[in-house]
Amino acid sequence: MNHLKNTTIVLLFSLIFFTCTEEITLNTDFEPQTIIFGNLKSGTHDLGIFIAQTVPVDSQQDNPINDAKISLFTKSTDGEVSLVLDSFTASAGYYQSTDQVTPVIGNYYWIEVTLADGTLYRSSEEKLNAIVPIDSYNFVDNTMKLGISDPDSESNFYFTSVSIYYNSSDVVDKLVVTSDALFNGNDEAFIEIEDVFNIGTPFDIELSNVSYNTFKFYEKLLIQTDANSIDDDSGPDGLFATPPVNLKGNILNTSNNKTVIGNFGVLATSEYSE
Repeated sequence: MNHLKNTTIVLLFSLIFFTCTEEITLNTDFEPQTIIFGNLKSGTHDLGIFIAQTVPVDSQQDNPINDAKISLFTKSTDGEVSLVLDSFTASAGYYQSTDQVTPVIGNYYWIEVTLADGTLYRSSEEKLNAIVPIDSYNFVDNTMKLGISDPDSESNFYFTSVSIYYNSSDVVDKLVVTSDALFNGNDEAFIEIEDVFNIGTPFDIELSNVSYNTFKFYEKLLIQTDANSIDDDSGPDGLFATPPVNLKGNILNTSNNKTVIGNFGVLATSEYSE
C-alpha cells in the first residue's frame, strides 16, 4: 500500500503543460507561490508532507523547500489540544515523519508549517471520521462497483483510489470522488469506478471517508487533470512541475489570510487488496 500512497500523490500533481504553435510573449512578472500537500490516514503510518514553491512555466527546475518546520496537532473530543509530532526528515521537498502516527477517530487534526523566513501556514482542523468498510465489489462490464453501508448520521464524502497492477512496471490508478447525496444512509449503497476491467490482475483499493473541504479539493483537482491529461510516468520530481490552477484547499497563510495551493486531508481509510 506504500506504492499506492506515493503513486497517488504523484498522479494527482503531475500535470502536463500544453504549448500552442502561436508564438507569444510571456509575462515575466512571476511571483512564487507556496505549495503544501499531505494526508493523514487512519491506522498507523508515517506522515508525509510535500512543500515547494511554484516555478515559471518556462522553467526546467523544480523548487522544493527543505528547511521548513512542520508540527502536527490534535484536538480531542473534550477539546484538549496537544502536539502529536514535529520531527521530520526532508528530501526534495518531501517530509517524512521520524515516528509513525495512529490518529484517533473523532479527534481533529491539523498541521502548522513555518518557513525559514518565519511565514506560518496552518491547515483547517479536520475530523477523523468513522471508517466506512468496503463490503463487496463486483464488475459490470468495465465498471467496478464497491458496495458500502453508508452511515445515516451525517453527510459523507468519499475519495476512492484503485491501483491496478498489470505488471511490475505498468500500474494504472483510478481516482474518484463521491458524495452520498443520492444514497445517504443506504446500507446497500455502491460507488462506481469506471474503466476498471476484470482481467484477473492484482489491484489495491482505498476508500476514504473525508471532510467536505478535502472532497472539494480533490474534485477540483480531478476536473483539472481530466481537462489537461495526465502523465503519470513523470515520477516524484514532476510534482507541481507546472503551477496548478485554483487548486487551493484548507491551508492558510496566517500573515495575510490567503489560502495557498495544496491541502492537508484527514482520511478515514478502508483498504482492500486482491
